[in-house]
Amino acid sequence: ITSDLDFMEATASIEEIKKFHLKVGDVLLTKDSEEWNDIAIPAYVAFEDPDMICGYHLAQVRPQKKAIQGKYLFWFLSADCVNHQFSIEASGVTRYGLSNYALSNSLCLIPPEKEQEAIAIFLDKKTAQLDEQVTRAQKSIELLKEYRTSLISDVVTGKIDVRGYAA
Repeated sequence: ITSDLDFMEATASIEEIKKFHLKVGDVLLTKDSEEWNDIAIPAYVAFEDPDMICGYHLAQVRPQKKAIQGKYLFWFLSADCVNHQFSIEASGVTRYGLSNYALSNSLCLIPPEKEQEAIAIFLDKKTAQLDEQVTRAQKSIELLKEYRTSLISDVVTGKIDVRGYAA
């Protein structure tokens, strides 16, 4: 959750704002969805605003400072093998939901604080590198598509002579 996202306006009472206010380090999980594989998708809160609160389709987890770091918890919950425990706990037919019981009774590995920090830093760095490579690949694909379109146009309009290529 960063400041560059589009946020939805909603109404909330003073009590709801106090209870569901998001803080840097919180982790959010989708707790209901139309799709089974969209259950328990985590998001890390990296931005804080006094008017920003957790929506009702999300579970808000506020890590205990001495026990677990928010960024580590985010990465832990992002692992397919960990996320799967929530997916199988989800119930529903047309809309899947995750109960508070399933959330509060889930298992979580908690290494020492320095290890948590090292894991989070490593994954932040490596996933940023992968995201950059994906962006470059997508740009290359777009350029190749443009080249393909241009080539087809040039051949069809006669700008490129293809008479010697006939099979």
